[in-house]
Amino acid sequence: MTDRNQLWGDLLRRGTRGDAAAYGLFLTEAVPVLRNIARARLPGGNAEELEDVVQEVLMAVHAKRHTWRDSDPVTPWLYAIARYKCADAARRRLGRGGQGADVPIHDLAEVLPDEAGGEITAARDLGR
Repeated sequence: MTDRNQLWGDLLRRGTRGDAAAYGLFLTEAVPVLRNIARARLPGGNAEELEDVVQEVLMAVHAKRHTWRDSDPVTPWLYAIARYKCADAARRRLGRGGQGADVPIHDLAEVLPDEAGGEITAARDLGR
């Protein structure tokens, strides 16, 4: 486990138990990292758009902090929220008639359905 995971895990664990100072420190420590994630995933985004995404991530963390299992590392959980919020922002950008954005999907390969496997299963079920 990395030092960041240990520190952030401890702070979030204490924060979910009511330690407001620890929770505030967790959020303060996470903000620069979240900005870097937003900047990397939303190339060409202006400062205002990036800050909006960071704020959305922070609100999602606050609303969903109970979903983090305190026995797990906190960074994958936090980074997943940031990825989803960046994807939402990229979709909004496209919806506004923007120039579009490249949203990498390499980290989704494990969760995308295997279309070939579904056909085999469907054929077997139909055969029965």
